[in-house]
Amino acid sequence: MATVSEDDLSEQFETFGVTLDTNDPDIVDKLKELCLLYRLTAEDAVAEWIAFSTTHSGLAINMDTLEQLERETLSKKSSKVKTPSSRKPAGKQTSFAMLDDDDESEDLLDAYTPGPKARQKKRVMTTPDNVSSKRTPLREHNIKKEEDITSSAGSPSLTATPSQKYSSRSKSGEVVASFGPVTTVIWEGSNLTNCCVSRGQVDPCMKNSDKYKYMMQKMKKKAEVLNEMIEDMSKTLQEKHNIESVSHLALPIQEPETVVGRICCDSNGRLNAQSVMMEGSVETSAGKQVAVSLAEVKEYSLFPGQVVAMDGVNSAGVKFVASKIYPGVAGEFKPTDCSEATGNLHLLVAAGPFSTSDNLSLEPLEDLIKVIKKTRPDACILLGPFVDVEHGQIKDGSLGESYDKVFSDIVQAIVRKTESVGCELIFQPSLRDAHHHFIYPQPPYSEIKNQPKRVHFVAEPEMININGINIATTSTDILFHLSREEISCPPGSSDRLGRLVRHILTQHNFYPLYPASEEVPVDYEKFHQYGKMGCAPHIFVCPSRLRFFVKEIESAVCINPGLLTSGQVGGTYARLVVKNTGPGNDEKTDNKAVNRTAVEIVRI
Repeated sequence: MATVSEDDLSEQFETFGVTLDTNDPDIVDKLKELCLLYRLTAEDAVAEWIAFSTTHSGLAINMDTLEQLERETLSKKSSKVKTPSSRKPAGKQTSFAMLDDDDESEDLLDAYTPGPKARQKKRVMTTPDNVSSKRTPLREHNIKKEEDITSSAGSPSLTATPSQKYSSRSKSGEVVASFGPVTTVIWEGSNLTNCCVSRGQVDPCMKNSDKYKYMMQKMKKKAEVLNEMIEDMSKTLQEKHNIESVSHLALPIQEPETVVGRICCDSNGRLNAQSVMMEGSVETSAGKQVAVSLAEVKEYSLFPGQVVAMDGVNSAGVKFVASKIYPGVAGEFKPTDCSEATGNLHLLVAAGPFSTSDNLSLEPLEDLIKVIKKTRPDACILLGPFVDVEHGQIKDGSLGESYDKVFSDIVQAIVRKTESVGCELIFQPSLRDAHHHFIYPQPPYSEIKNQPKRVHFVAEPEMININGINIATTSTDILFHLSREEISCPPGSSDRLGRLVRHILTQHNFYPLYPASEEVPVDYEKFHQYGKMGCAPHIFVCPSRLRFFVKEIESAVCINPGLLTSGQVGGTYARLVVKNTGPGNDEKTDNKAVNRTAVEIVRI
């Protein structure tokens, strides 16, 4: 085990906001001694100390407390993992006997190892008369084991056997939805555009996934974040709708009043018109909840977690009878001018999975690369999952390589095959990526070896700026999650998909649903930092298993490009052209890009 250095210990303590007194050599030496005795890394040692200190009301680190840590925690853990001594004298066992024991252990492990050949292999019960010879040279034995492993597990590659159902599709290249002046646009780029890509997240923790720490959320901090979301939206609604003041929603008042709060349900079931409640902020309503009657409201669209303003009366203090619900307010657009931008901006957007469900041939990804070579976009936005945890071969454990290796191979293949195009490649992770952190918001993928400058790994969610155009992207299926929880009146209102997108834009964050879906493990401390929309996006990309679409909503171009594959059949992707009309053109004075954007959604 590598020796732990003083710098390693100091760095790990700084992660938790603790300063290690390096001027006291006894403390540093004691920590190194504990690491050596109990086979701890610097990270493990600091984690043990933080846990011990927290349970003892924040002990200061000194020689006495370190000895107490060793006595009460480390020594007990060490005794638990010690291997019990054998009853047979150690000197009685020969080297061949030990090798035989190892072989039997390996045979037993092989019997439980997933994979086609491993399932067929059973442990053979032998008697003294038919004992198999195990005196095969160890090197030959290991070589045979390696051959079995590599031959029994398939590895994904771009040249594997393709899906028959995918290969037999007949509508490849068909345009299924469009927006803007598509007839006057040349979809093939010339790579003459000077493409400048920048990220909205500049925090170092969001640039390096190794520094992204989570699972430290405190309930008090979570409550503060949720309360602040109500307060921020309350200020926005008051300014937009000229609301003079906001009342306490749980106090009995006979006169009409205006209240602001978060929509919630009175039970664990699905929200309906009779179960609507509203939770006020701590500042205006002491965090109280009150039932809401919607009988007098002719038109509404609500979901749990939505922050809204209402007019109404709460005469008894137990039920707020709403008479009006104020519409949500979208954010402000930032200028689209970019001094480095020249010409039209060509974009391609595709969302995973990038392989069909019956194999990992990645033929859909290969076809997408052919499209990239043909249309030569300036930038490609590729949203995960790239190693889909829902894929059958990953679920049953029959994949012959590590998830990280599979992902690295996919990225390297995309980079290599698009080198002649020279386009910017933007990769966004997904909660369905088997190899990545399962937390929302997600940090970007770890950088690959010899990563080119044109490759960009972004967080989930992220606001990306390309040549002055703010593009909000999220791979989480928030549209599907909202569709399961939203209620609206009158029933069957038109443009339901557009209404769902409007909810996201007017709530000013990428995942306004609360409580979140079970598929989305939200860390609200991180969400407060990285889950908000700092401004209104010019383009909003929100892939979903719901039907693909492209719409203008709140003056933003909103796109569901669909998924590249759906089961064993091919899906869709989107291509965009944003005209750069120059800084003096009247179309740019309102800082919007909707009037100069053309979009097509195409079958792969």
